[in-house]
Amino acid sequence: ITGSSMIELGGAVALLGKFELGVAMPFYSQNGEALGDPMVEYTTAPAEGTATGDLRVHGKVGLVRKQLEGDGLFALAGSIGLTLPTATDGQLTGTDNPVARVLTLMTLTPGTLQNRITLTTNLGAVIRAAAKYKNLEQKSGVVWGLGASVRIANPLWIAGEMFGVLVPSGRTEMDSATTVLSRI
Repeated sequence: ITGSSMIELGGAVALLGKFELGVAMPFYSQNGEALGDPMVEYTTAPAEGTATGDLRVHGKVGLVRKQLEGDGLFALAGSIGLTLPTATDGQLTGTDNPVARVLTLMTLTPGTLQNRITLTTNLGAVIRAAAKYKNLEQKSGVVWGLGASVRIANPLWIAGEMFGVLVPSGRTEMDSATTVLSRI
C-alpha cells in the first residue's frame, strides 16, 4: 500500500445516564503497487480502490461516579467491544475472525486548579485468534491507554494521549526464505 485514506462513520447513544451503545464502520480509499519481480520472488496484487473495514460495536456502563473535594470527580466504567470481520477481501483493511475487547476505564478530575486538568486511563484485554504474517504474530494481549487534558480557556482544551497493545511473544524468528526489506 503506497497511500491510504480512511473515514470512519459511527455513532453512540447514552441511555439512562449510565449506559452507552455505539457502532463504527471504517471506509478506505487506497492505492499501491506490487512489490518485486514475480520471476524472482513472491509478489502480490496491490491493495487498490475503495474498501470497507471491520464493523465495531461497543457498550459501556458507568460503575462508580464520586464527587471529590473542590468539585472534582472520579469515575470508573467498564466497556466491552466486538469487531466483526466485514472488511473487503484482499485489501488489508480488517481481520478474518471476530475480536473482543474488555476494558476498565477511569477518569480523574482533581478539584484543584479550578478543574482544569483531567486524567484518563484504560486497561483491559483484546481477545482474538492468532494470525501470522512473516515473522509477526497477532494474538490476544493487554490493551492500555493514558491521557491528560488541560483546559486553557473555555471551551479550548489541549489533550494528549498514548495507547498500545502488549502481545506476549508477538514476534518470531525469521526463516531463510523470508525477504527482508531494508529501511529507507
